[in-house]
Amino acid sequence: MNRVTGFSLFTMNTKAVRKQDRSALVEALDRIMQQKQNNGPSIMETAQKQNEETDFMEKYDPKPRVDRSINRSYFLKSYGYGFFIFALSFVFFYLLISKNGNYLFYIIVSFLLYPFAKVLMDWLFGFKLRHRIDKQKGFTYPLEQFLFMFDFILFHVSLFVAPIGIVFLLIRFIVIRIKNRFDVEN
Repeated sequence: MNRVTGFSLFTMNTKAVRKQDRSALVEALDRIMQQKQNNGPSIMETAQKQNEETDFMEKYDPKPRVDRSINRSYFLKSYGYGFFIFALSFVFFYLLISKNGNYLFYIIVSFLLYPFAKVLMDWLFGFKLRHRIDKQKGFTYPLEQFLFMFDFILFHVSLFVAPIGIVFLLIRFIVIRIKNRFDVEN
């Protein structure tokens, strides 16, 4: 068929492209065909003329930078999330199951130490995992449930993990100070 008509035909399995992306694929293929028929400037030349190379690379970069900043807003978000877990633990485990004063004291201490335990886990793998989930298209509900369960368990063991997180933050602070002092001297 290709030799007779001069057209290069191709086929694509419909299951290879997600349903929500199919219209974008058809539009892109239509633009390419219009460009070939009009013998106009190629798509890449048009993009270069409009200075969209940086936007293109940011959009399609296979390994975009992950925001791993630990600052005041990070701790405020962690305390907010920790308060939500505290409220669930308070209602379900303290009020409904047992009104034990020891458990209430334990979840209050866990609430205070939770952001320090979360820092260590986020620095190791949490930031990258959450970044991938945010960038992923489609159904991510099971992953969100898994992360919530992990954070719920981390909340309850934060008494044991938080000291390691505090030591991690101290070492990180010292390294940043030394690096800044070294950069100022040079």
